[in-house]
Amino acid sequence: MSNPIGGTFGDNIESRARDIAAEVGTELEDASRQVRRGFERVGASLDDGADKLKDGIRHTREGMRTARTKAADVLGNSTAYLRANGARDVLDDVEGLVKEHPGKALLVVAAIGFILGRSLTSRE
Repeated sequence: MSNPIGGTFGDNIESRARDIAAEVGTELEDASRQVRRGFERVGASLDDGADKLKDGIRHTREGMRTARTKAADVLGNSTAYLRANGARDVLDDVEGLVKEHPGKALLVVAAIGFILGRSLTSRE
């Protein structure tokens, strides 16, 4: 009697096991490549996001500098105007502007009220 596992049957099992191992190895390599590409895409997205964030911060900083400069100029001009004309003349000018442009004046007052309300509630 010959060996039941030997011969053609054993060769077929061994060959099939090698084929399965090769397929699994190929699939693992494919999966590994896909995971690596995914990490590379995520890394590129993070780099891009970081660059956009830096640009946004720089742009905001520049805008704040510009706004601060303009606010200082307006405040300086307002102070000079008040000193040159006196409080009564300034109030008369404001009253005239409100009469000429009531809608715009209402919007300005609403905006000032909103800003004051936000500043007071953010401190509490």
